[in-house]
Amino acid sequence: MERAAAPPPRTVPPYLPQGNEREVFECAHRQRLPLLLKGPTGCGKTRFVRHMAALLDRPLFTVSCHDELSAADLIGRYLLHGDETVWQDGPLTRAVRDGGICYLDEVVEARKDTTVILHPLTDDRRELPIEKTGEVLHAPPGFMLVVSYNPVTNMSSRTSSRARGSASSHSRSTTRTPNSSCASSCRSPVSTKSVRAAWSTSGAACATSPDTTWRRSRRRVCSCTRRS
Repeated sequence: MERAAAPPPRTVPPYLPQGNEREVFECAHRQRLPLLLKGPTGCGKTRFVRHMAALLDRPLFTVSCHDELSAADLIGRYLLHGDETVWQDGPLTRAVRDGGICYLDEVVEARKDTTVILHPLTDDRRELPIEKTGEVLHAPPGFMLVVSYNPVTNMSSRTSSRARGSASSHSRSTTRTPNSSCASSCRSPVSTKSVRAAWSTSGAACATSPDTTWRRSRRRVCSCTRRS
């Protein structure tokens, strides 16, 4: 009787440790703890997770997070199959069922209503409730949740967003169009800074306000200054 051929050995992707990260990963896996990886793009976070999954002989389920990722994309959904509606597991559910490693890349890009489903898996309960099927899956000992994010990209995106917001606000607050009283003589926008400087030197009220009054000065304050 012929014996079945043994499956080929799992290929371990090469990875050069920079410290004790392998020992930390193995300890977290033994203690059934989730793991957070932080580092800039290209530092080897994904390669490290692939390396450790092969080293621990665990199936790996990788998800690239983005702002359109929904909870159904992780857990699963009902799909039409012929004349029937069948349930299809998502990558997170498959990882829990198979006792694998679920790796969520750039987890901070996902919405809060999506990441909230991870809470029961990251504490001592280690369970995944599936509301649509009424199941509550308890993670086996081999399951592990690994997430990563890029602090540099996250900070730069927030900084650029704040910069765009402040630039837009600055543009709205410092650029005005002349009012009807001086529109005939001035067609260029008025800078608030130049107006304030003219206020302090001429003692006049803002020339762009409807209730323009003049004090101790006969010169109008506008982007172009002229005699009244």
